[in-house]
Amino acid sequence: MAASVARQLSRSCALTMTDETRKIYRFGEFVVDLATGEIYRNDVRIELQSKGFALLEALLKNHGQVMSRQDLAESLWPGIHVQVDQGLNSAVRKVRRALGDDAQHPTYLQTVGSFGYKFIHPVEEVRDDRPSVTGPRDATKARDVTRTPDATRTED
Repeated sequence: MAASVARQLSRSCALTMTDETRKIYRFGEFVVDLATGEIYRNDVRIELQSKGFALLEALLKNHGQVMSRQDLAESLWPGIHVQVDQGLNSAVRKVRRALGDDAQHPTYLQTVGSFGYKFIHPVEEVRDDRPSVTGPRDATKARDVTRTPDATRTED
């Protein structure tokens, strides 16, 4: 699976480089690439609109921790001081739908009272030392990252 996703990600990336280390998160059947804004489930790309992806990104970066609705709203709508409850609720629904999660019996996204949300599934963060890219490039440069019992190893 990792090799296939790496190939797909490399095909959808571009030549514009950034200075940030590329971050890829894995959990369950999912792979999320923050640099490209893509999410895959078993090698199949899943569509998730920008606010839903931004919410998922904030929760993944803080997995295991409760994020308040206020903090999430500031992350999704920085500097905007308006009523965001409906927008935040919509983003949460879209993330749950994309992940196939159930609010009553969550696997990934848990509601914490009326306070906020918590990403509860174990998450593996993979750092790719190659610069992030945003368009097509040579698929032969994709890297496979394989999880082993004792460490994460990278194969070219």
